[in-house]
Amino acid sequence: MPHKLMLRVDPHATLNVSTQVKEQLKWLIGIGQIEPFDMLPPAGALADLLGLNRNTVNLVYNQLKDEGIVSMHKGKGTQVLNNAQVEELRTRRK
Repeated sequence: MPHKLMLRVDPHATLNVSTQVKEQLKWLIGIGQIEPFDMLPPAGALADLLGLNRNTVNLVYNQLKDEGIVSMHKGKGTQVLNNAQVEELRTRRK
């Protein structure tokens, strides 16, 4: 990604770490820091950055896919979509 993701997780927070990461990514998409067609970091790289297990990040990416926010393609990565779900995130953050 051309910009640095400012994500943090707090293992002592009420929300579990996967929910924290997912909601932060949705926030960054909503405010336009991550834009449609941007690629999210590889799951392993984001996991290393946050000190998490790769499977945790894969879970988050799959949840975002199920919500219609990203597309995932094996070998190509995870990309933010340009659709109604993403536009809704952006509208709610204005």
